Amino acid sequence: MKLKILITAILLFSVTYFFAQENSDIVYLNNGSMIKGNIIEYFANDHITIKTEENKTYNFPASDIKQINSSNIEKERKDTWFFNNTSLGVLIGKSNDYNSMTNFTFNMVNGYQFNNNLQVGLGLGFDVINRNIYLPFYADMKYFVRSSSLSPYVGISGGYSLQTTKSERSNIIYYDYYQNYNTEAKNSNGLMAGFEFGIRNYTKSDFGYLVSAGYRFQYLTSTYNDWQYPNVEVLEQHYIHRFKLTVGILFN
Repeated sequence: MKLKILITAILLFSVTYFFAQENSDIVYLNNGSMIKGNIIEYFANDHITIKTEENKTYNFPASDIKQINSSNIEKERKDTWFFNNTSLGVLIGKSNDYNSMTNFTFNMVNGYQFNNNLQVGLGLGFDVINRNIYLPFYADMKYFVRSSSLSPYVGISGGYSLQTTKSERSNIIYYDYYQNYNTEAKNSNGLMAGFEFGIRNYTKSDFGYLVSAGYRFQYLTSTYNDWQYPNVEVLEQHYIHRFKLTVGILFN
């Protein structure tokens, strides 16, 4: 009886040990060393942190790593992967009466990242400019100087902006002292473009944040009926320049 219990205990221990070994992560280093344990932190092309069975913790830069074997988490990033960048910020510039004005901007960009350095996506925004609301649709591209979790970057964007609110001409650029006609102008739509400089920082392998400063340009056109000839539409062109500050979160 005791022999059966002993054999059963040995078999259970062996099976448990076998599965524990199977579930272990293994990091192979360029110097020929092999570290076995559980990976507790991993940033592609930056570093890896592994906790061994002896409860020791090691941190290795990506340049020291030859190979990673693990069935628990993805250790090697694919060449491309999907990302989402959602940001809030302010647009600072002159209003139509040439007073300083700070407005709100919200943007969301979805796209693909290539090799930790290049992001290409499509964006949709919500801007408040001169008391009017605009929805910009645009293409967005960012280049990250470093492949590590902390990296400066430069970005450019360009697209088309749609106005969703009605405008009064007294709120647009020109002010007419004739008040005997309808001052309502047709919506201002037009091209938009911009650039930015910023910092990206990953706090986890699939989550990070971005802080940026940049410039936003919008070319808008609107029409209104001439006060003398109501059947004649007058075209107005608006060139809007804004300094932009944003903070965003990044999901991979």
